[in-house]
Amino acid sequence: MVATEESWVEEDRPSNNRPKWKRRWISREAKRRNSLNSVDSTSWKDEVKKTYCCFAGDSKNDLELAGYQELVTNKAVFLWSVNSLRFAIFSDTLSSMILYPNYALMADPNGHRDSFQSTTPFKFSSATYFIPMTALLGMAIAGTITGRLSDKVGRKPVILACLAGSVFGSIIKWTLRRSFWGFCIANFFNGLMSGSLPVALAYVSDVFTSLRQKSKQFSVIVGFWVLGQSTGGIIGILMESRGLFAPLWAGAAIMVVAFLVNMKFLVEPGKIRVPAEIDGDEEEKDELELPTGVDTQTLVHILIGAFLDIVGSKALFPICMAPFAFETFYNDFIKVGDDPIMSVTSYKWITMMVCLLVLPSAVITPKVFQSFGLAAGAVLGNFVTGVVTIALLFIGNISPPSRASFGGFVAVMYIGFPVTVISQLSTSPMLDRLAPIDQRGYVQGIFTTLLNFGNAFAPWALGLLADTFGITVTLWIGAGFSFAAFFVNSPLLFKKEYKAPKAKKKAPKQHSTLTEEEEKVYIQKASEGVYVPARIISDINMSRIEKGDKYIINHPGCYDRDKENLNKICSEGKEDIKQLHTTIRRLLARYQSNDPALGVMIEANKTCYPPEMEEVHREIGLWFGDYLKDNGYIRPFPMQILKLMIVRSFPPLVRGGNITIDNFEETMLNISRVYYRYLQDELDAESEQRRGLRTLFRRPPRRMAPVG
Repeated sequence: MVATEESWVEEDRPSNNRPKWKRRWISREAKRRNSLNSVDSTSWKDEVKKTYCCFAGDSKNDLELAGYQELVTNKAVFLWSVNSLRFAIFSDTLSSMILYPNYALMADPNGHRDSFQSTTPFKFSSATYFIPMTALLGMAIAGTITGRLSDKVGRKPVILACLAGSVFGSIIKWTLRRSFWGFCIANFFNGLMSGSLPVALAYVSDVFTSLRQKSKQFSVIVGFWVLGQSTGGIIGILMESRGLFAPLWAGAAIMVVAFLVNMKFLVEPGKIRVPAEIDGDEEEKDELELPTGVDTQTLVHILIGAFLDIVGSKALFPICMAPFAFETFYNDFIKVGDDPIMSVTSYKWITMMVCLLVLPSAVITPKVFQSFGLAAGAVLGNFVTGVVTIALLFIGNISPPSRASFGGFVAVMYIGFPVTVISQLSTSPMLDRLAPIDQRGYVQGIFTTLLNFGNAFAPWALGLLADTFGITVTLWIGAGFSFAAFFVNSPLLFKKEYKAPKAKKKAPKQHSTLTEEEEKVYIQKASEGVYVPARIISDINMSRIEKGDKYIINHPGCYDRDKENLNKICSEGKEDIKQLHTTIRRLLARYQSNDPALGVMIEANKTCYPPEMEEVHREIGLWFGDYLKDNGYIRPFPMQILKLMIVRSFPPLVRGGNITIDNFEETMLNISRVYYRYLQDELDAESEQRRGLRTLFRRPPRRMAPVG
């Protein structure tokens, strides 16, 4: 039965309780449903013909997919969308922080021709932090709204609204630049329109499937967020000669570009989730088991620890820089008429470079999470933050201040700060694991709100403490907050979801001695299609070569027995590839050194091939065909498609299949290239460790073009 538009609409909503855009959408949806249900049994053949047979007459509209469909199927669209989102976060925070280096001069009536004439009722330290507090307060309020709003109306509309609002906010701040309180009110409004971060974090949760990918992308988003802060500060420093407020126009121009880029390229994610590829990673498998509701108790626990960490981190930076370093290495010298150790320009650049230190944190953080777990990363960051704060306090109190103590102060700040950021980067991935898909924007919004409230009030409150009780007391209080966060977050170390993934058992060393009885058992297993590790097959075949016997080969077995264990099979396959990849590198090294025994070994290999190789080939074909059928690839469409997929997935290694001394290097390089695709992360890390200055003086090996 086909529902009428009116009946469907009335059934799905109260008559006048929905906004106009929602009523229009429901009307269109009713028409779409009716059109899908209106094809009767006599016309279905015509519909099939129109879909599958009329390729030549297709118009552009006939072939156009929805945006979320392109996002899932087209890698270029996916990359453009994700990179546009990163540019939006970068631009949004750049615009909001572009005046940050100038706040100290704005709060000093004698600091610059554009300074505020009065900051009543605040003194210098509290006024310096009250100005950015107004923007961060607005961002905190926005964070409570934008994340939840994006769950309902979509990620893209909210991102675009934030970008457009920030443009107008910059213009309003320029207009009210002569008044301290007028500027602060405009700054608050601009902060209200800068709530893109929770939406971006929710977008990452939507489009990336594995926990490892998400942890990495959360760090990337936060990295762009901090990079925007630093870039904005650098622009503010470079444009100081044009006025303290002139950078606002540069920020507005960048925001306009970001708005246009995201309007064009950012794609709204749909509700279809593409599961992670089966690759043997148990972490990927666990990701499919999503929570059905928010774990409120754990959420509150994480947020309390995050808030304590935020306050402690603000004592480290910026309080350790201003007023502590600013007073110790600049103001105290100016008051007595001496040349300061640190100039105002040096202070600005040191401050901005500290912000850039978040970038190395974004690189190392995923590796820390993978090796030690999310909770361990949070606890480590909390502890190091407290220790570094105390160390800076002692260095800054060395009397009299000297260039050596100033250099030590900056060095400790630069070395310790990247580690302290790890705790802040751990919060988003921890929250992501306790919320279902449709509430991720909500929980990320809560965290971003807390983050912005902490960033807004903590520096200002600590500045008031510094004005009232002194900087030493203030920094001890800040260190106490960091250690409190350490103790609050420690119980999370025992939660399964925040522990490091289980380490895989290391395989025994190659060429371990097998007894004759063990060898017989493994040979029997291999012939029955039971998995035998490549290292054991290699051990057995090495001993069989010495005896003049044929190789053994692991039969593939049947697909029906394996289909419930594909993750395990892929994990075992990765271990075998690592084993064989090492062997190939060893053989290539022997080839490079012109080892004469290599040619003898290649010729001997030809006589050792087992007679059942043809049988194994047929078994592989059956296993592969059953896999394709069971996973939806065997359907009534052109077989050339399957052939294309097979050829592209299995590029030629050696023409004819015979390895000779003439094509040996080329074949081994081709095999290594294919294996590399499956071990890219591990091999890239190993390659980075092998690179160094000494490699500049090595003669590069002769390169050979791969076959095919």
